[in-house]
Amino acid sequence: MARMVGIGVQDFEEMIKKDHFYVDKTSFIKEWWERKDVVTLITRPRRFGKTLTMSMVDRFFSLRYEGKGDIFEGLEIWKDEQYRALQGSYPVISMTFANIKEINYPNTRYRINQLIKEVYKQYDFLLEGDTLSEEEKKNYRMVTESMLEVVAATAITKLSELLHRYYKKKVIILLDEFDTPLLEAYTGGYDKELSAFLRSMFISIFKANPDLERGIMTGVTGISRDSVLSDLNNMKVVTTTSEEYAAAFGFTEEEVFAGMDAQGLSERKEEVKEWYGGFHFGRQKNMYNPWSVLNYMDTRDVKTFWANSGVNSLIGRLLRQGSREVKESLERLLRGERISFPIEEQIVYSQLEESEYALWSFLLANGYLTVKEHGAYGARYDVGKVHQGAGAEKNSGGVGVERNDGKTAEDRTSKNKKSRGGKKGKHQAEKAAVAGTVIHKEIAAYEEVQPGYELAFPNREVSVMFRDMVQGWFLKKASDFNDFIKALLCNDADAMNKYMNRISTEMFDVFDTEVRPSGKEEPERFYHAFVLGLMVGLADRYLITSDRDGGIGRYVIMLEPKNDTLDAYVIGFILFNKNRDLTMEDTVAAAHKQMEDKRYEDLFSLKGIGPERLKKFGFAFQGKEVLIE
Repeated sequence: MARMVGIGVQDFEEMIKKDHFYVDKTSFIKEWWERKDVVTLITRPRRFGKTLTMSMVDRFFSLRYEGKGDIFEGLEIWKDEQYRALQGSYPVISMTFANIKEINYPNTRYRINQLIKEVYKQYDFLLEGDTLSEEEKKNYRMVTESMLEVVAATAITKLSELLHRYYKKKVIILLDEFDTPLLEAYTGGYDKELSAFLRSMFISIFKANPDLERGIMTGVTGISRDSVLSDLNNMKVVTTTSEEYAAAFGFTEEEVFAGMDAQGLSERKEEVKEWYGGFHFGRQKNMYNPWSVLNYMDTRDVKTFWANSGVNSLIGRLLRQGSREVKESLERLLRGERISFPIEEQIVYSQLEESEYALWSFLLANGYLTVKEHGAYGARYDVGKVHQGAGAEKNSGGVGVERNDGKTAEDRTSKNKKSRGGKKGKHQAEKAAVAGTVIHKEIAAYEEVQPGYELAFPNREVSVMFRDMVQGWFLKKASDFNDFIKALLCNDADAMNKYMNRISTEMFDVFDTEVRPSGKEEPERFYHAFVLGLMVGLADRYLITSDRDGGIGRYVIMLEPKNDTLDAYVIGFILFNKNRDLTMEDTVAAAHKQMEDKRYEDLFSLKGIGPERLKKFGFAFQGKEVLIE
């Protein structure tokens, strides 16, 4: 008989005693214990079983459950006599920051104080008898919701000392979702205050604590050692690219398929794989999102279960306000292609709006991207390079993508500033040139040794989430977008011009559609990417591919019909060139000549689509002015 699926159950004891559907992950206990790392930080995306695992570890080691190991009977860890003897043998302090999501620093501090007070309350029996001196009892009672920062920062360390003395054993400390309040602080603008407090607290608990036996911290992001986790050089950091514990969080494909057999869903394995699989942790491939799999087993229907409005809102803002390169990379991801970047696993939130690498690293940590191929140290990555060789992942005619935009590292990481003001300005310029050369060499060296990772959306659920996010950006103009697509399918160029010019006038002022003096910016990419985004809704009827015919301003979108009743379309994009064109009509003519030279008729003819069914549109533009013929 199929087991009941317990949605949202994060307490290990409840999961087992109520006989909910459970995938045995108790082997994590043995793997962690035998590694002997004093402090372990494990980062995984949300809803991947971190909290349940911490509950399991607490339930296994805590002296509060001494002699109650029967709950582990039949599970992997209980097969080993050595570990049966370890059950219920250590004092354990277990905390979670998962619910600390406040709008300002005072409220956050108050909630952390509340949490510490609740932990202390479990051990109020220490106030009885003479284990504690009168002074220690006085200090114990100082742990309240309104305690001072200095008291809160050292309170858990002090409790460790008292428990060590009482039980004559050092303490295991578990801190779940340590970075949740930090994300809230970043979005709320009080991250500097909170970071300073938590840095002091974490050093006290996990480094300057002689009463600590072992510790585990879990979170989504491995915050930079230059911020909250500074000075924790005794900590083993395990991220989504690490080999350790690769199968411990999330479900393996074998586990999912066995569970589906047990739930009577054997015939729908490929559907679940397409929607909820595809995550890679270390070298462990095809891991599944446990939250989505469990919800699927419960509802027996596919949908996007894995939503988090807070994180999605931040990611949406970062992508929407990102550079043109960020939007182009997102476009490629939405086409099912890969992008290649070095990964910054120790993330500084303040860099998310400044560093493209930090942004993609943040998406990787949150599970919105996954590593498809690992780069090697010493291999230089190329930004934007299209590759079709071994290892390139294709989807709907697309090609894998690495990054190669022709820019130097200095171009991508700094903005050149001109010095002004006679001899002083000249001297400053010379100093800047020397400094720039040094910086350029340092950045180039960084790129030489940093491994690039090929990243992609892990599955259809994530792809649909991002597609919906992008479409939501333009929701206010949805009627015009729909009208433009309808006009295209009706071959009505006049209507296409009407709607596209209205959209460009009212919306594109927030984007940079100008040609830069450097000539390196390509505004036609924006129009091409924008129209390509509008085509997403046609994916059920057309195979949508994108082409580039070398040089600036030569972008093409092709719509290949999936049945014989529909027309095929080729749309050529080209920028007005005052050295070549007198009018926008000349620009459109150049777009059509470009398409003629490419002989798209021959390409579609090979697929059984004659010239009478092939419609071509030239898309010319100058700034926000558009002409389509």
